[in-house]
Amino acid sequence: MLWIFRVAYNTVLGESLHLEIESNGSKSIIPMHWKDAEHWEIELEGHLGPIRYRYLYQRDSIELSESELREWSWDNSKAAPTKILFCDDWRSAGTEDRVYQAKLFSVGESEKIPQGEAIKKLHSNTIISLNIALIPHGMIPCLIGSSAELGEWNYSAALPMQFLKSNTWQVSLQLSRHVPHEYKYGWYDTSQQRALSLEEGENRFLPPGSDAEHFVVNDENFRRNKHDKYRAAGVAIPIFSLRSELSCGVGEFADLKPMADWATSAGLKMIQVLPINDTSSSHTWTDSYPYSAISVFALHPLYLRLDALSYPLPSGLDFDAIKQDLNQERQVDYEAVMSVKWQLSRQVFQSNQDGILRDPALLHFMDRNRDWVIDYAAFCVNRDQFGSANFSQWKAASVYQSSEALQLAKSPEGMFYIWLQYELDLQLSEAVAYLHSLGIALKGDLPIGVDRDSVDAWVSPHLFHMNVQAGAPPDAFATKGQNWGFPTYNWEEMKKDGYAWWRARFEKLSRYFDAYRIDHILGFFRIWQIPSQQVDGIMGYFDPALPIRIEEFAQRGIDFEYARYCEPFITRDLVVEKFREHADAVCDEFLEKTGDHRFALKKHLSTQREILHYFEQLEPKHWAKQQWLQDAVMDLVTEVLLFEVPGSKGTEF
Repeated sequence: MLWIFRVAYNTVLGESLHLEIESNGSKSIIPMHWKDAEHWEIELEGHLGPIRYRYLYQRDSIELSESELREWSWDNSKAAPTKILFCDDWRSAGTEDRVYQAKLFSVGESEKIPQGEAIKKLHSNTIISLNIALIPHGMIPCLIGSSAELGEWNYSAALPMQFLKSNTWQVSLQLSRHVPHEYKYGWYDTSQQRALSLEEGENRFLPPGSDAEHFVVNDENFRRNKHDKYRAAGVAIPIFSLRSELSCGVGEFADLKPMADWATSAGLKMIQVLPINDTSSSHTWTDSYPYSAISVFALHPLYLRLDALSYPLPSGLDFDAIKQDLNQERQVDYEAVMSVKWQLSRQVFQSNQDGILRDPALLHFMDRNRDWVIDYAAFCVNRDQFGSANFSQWKAASVYQSSEALQLAKSPEGMFYIWLQYELDLQLSEAVAYLHSLGIALKGDLPIGVDRDSVDAWVSPHLFHMNVQAGAPPDAFATKGQNWGFPTYNWEEMKKDGYAWWRARFEKLSRYFDAYRIDHILGFFRIWQIPSQQVDGIMGYFDPALPIRIEEFAQRGIDFEYARYCEPFITRDLVVEKFREHADAVCDEFLEKTGDHRFALKKHLSTQREILHYFEQLEPKHWAKQQWLQDAVMDLVTEVLLFEVPGSKGTEF
């Protein structure tokens, strides 16, 4: 038996395709041959199968593979053919029907397509399959074409396709090899038993004259017209803004339910929320920033509904009065709300500790999430014990040890935090199930960064560049740029284990969300990073970026002067302009002369971080203890044109 694999892929010079095939327990990757402007092909000695295969793209060091493997075996009762031609479309996760297979588009879908019986192939030489999702109610895909076998474009003679497996429909038929066959897919009304409309675009075709005895065609993507494309509207709102009479001073996971009721009445299909991960770093109002998580897995206790816990609140407590006091605030009082939730949840835990710790459901949750919840609990215990989430101040615990973390997590204090995550998971999962029952999807928000004082940075510092900070360059809204403070990702290190940290993060999000927004998605490709010793975003640069090499200056007739371009260029005129009557005092306090009416910052004040620390130590009545003056001195550090690329030894900027 001879196999011919042909894939539709338009390439340019330098690009090539390969076939990855698994057969008889072994896997091979075989270079393919260019056939024409739109196809690559390879012929192999074959057998009856089963085989699994997919196509690979390669250009220089770049390799891409199809999103999933195809499977094939000869299961026809008649004699096996001597030659089989596989005609495949390239499978891309970004094509429309692959996108429609996402969880988002099946929310509230109640109609199930029956599996049906196996497709009969006794009198066929061609199998045509279509990958398609999001099929309109009452419709199935059909095949129609130019030849008599395909109905001669007669809508009443269109061939309804059979459901083979999830998102795959198929037709098996006998086609003449001596005439060309043009065809399209369409929507087939099962009640009228005819095609109602066809896909857009040019006709598809099977070439005539092939000596292959059997054709296997795998097409991608039903070409929908604008009316058949998915359309829906939704609403974006932070959960903390969903405060209701049942809430305790802030919107909670349970408040998603009445929000879903309203969304349904308004004809909406999606609710989008801000990040919901725990940000409890300092136990102050600064923790209210939702994009600075101390764990990319843990949920924020802010959203816990206390009177919906698995155990009752303390007896004699007038919880309604507490809620009323917090709810009457015009804005969320973050510190007051969190104080109540920490205090009462601890009381519930302590009063029911024996029963909680023996609860099989809690133990199952702990086991199912042990890859993150153990470390999270240990981190929280250390944070409380040392009064800071800055793990560099945790003495011996500053360096993560899994055995010590497990001990802390199993302590009563550690189990309290694990139990809180269990209760939060229950409440959010219940809310999500309610949304789905109404056909409402929930869209989350994935921040690009994590707090440098986080569980993730403590446990896996090798995954991050802790010596830099993520941010954004200057623009019309932030003339000094932005410094978000997050460490950037060490992509080379993450690649070594197949990006396991990211995979786990996405998997956790998918437990609750049907889709999610990736905050600052550009950061996956390049990031604006600022050295940790600097403060303002303007002191950063893109990574990766194409540097300027030192020889390029001479090539352009520019005399390169390192001190002029790469060190702060501070003149007497600049100092007088910025500091006016304080100019002499600033020169004495912060600067030293370098000659030719130029100054340099004193060595112990050469970075913005050092300057910031200096001003923080000043007495309140010191002449320089003024915010504008601090900002102006820090601005002197920014008087540079170029940054030297680290490790380039003065050759790249």
